Amino acid sequence: MGDARIVRESLPRALAAPVASPVLAAAQTNRRSTTNTASARQALAGVSTNAPAERVLELTGRNSYVQLPSNLIRGYRELTIEGWMRWDEARSYSRFINLGAEDNRILIANQTTNATLAFNLDLGRNASGTLTNEHVRGANAIITQQWAHVAGVISDQGMKLYLNGNLLGSNSRARLPLREVDAENYLGAGGTNRNLLHGAMDEVRLWKVARTQQQIRENMTRSLKGTETELIALWNFDD
Repeated sequence: MGDARIVRESLPRALAAPVASPVLAAAQTNRRSTTNTASARQALAGVSTNAPAERVLELTGRNSYVQLPSNLIRGYRELTIEGWMRWDEARSYSRFINLGAEDNRILIANQTTNATLAFNLDLGRNASGTLTNEHVRGANAIITQQWAHVAGVISDQGMKLYLNGNLLGSNSRARLPLREVDAENYLGAGGTNRNLLHGAMDEVRLWKVARTQQQIRENMTRSLKGTETELIALWNFDD
């Protein structure tokens, strides 16, 4: 919505069309090249940095986000959320992704207004009105204006948070499914004009299984077709 737009950035490979097309109100296609994503991706892949510019979703943090369909994760006990992220500034809980409803949701964001990377399972509020959750955090993991691959995994064994394929931390207490229908699903926001991201993202993937660290590492620099087994949705903004 609003200032959300698709821009060109250098990627190591061509991207496949998205499986679930996000709603991009007033989005624009822009061919200007911004921060080079190839240096981060290709360094991880061990390949040349000479790559053509491809499309990424760029969000200005001003009325810009993507609203996703409801019921993406209803009933699932396992999930993997992953994608390439760039925070241009650390705002208040600015979201990579938000799946759920009200205070029963799963999200990845920066913590408060600092550079800590947070993977949260919000469980609702207690009798005193305090929000309760299970979480994994990576202190000072976010470097603003720099691309990184982020992945959150949750299953009956708990939750794990990865950065560029490296495990940042885990929490054995977290469990799915959510109690409520996931009717407030967003990229780059925690709700309508709430916790907005100023930054960019690409190759966002949602899986209905707990992917292993090896699977995350092997596939984070590769292009998917969108027909992979256990893949719920792929958003790569190439349409």
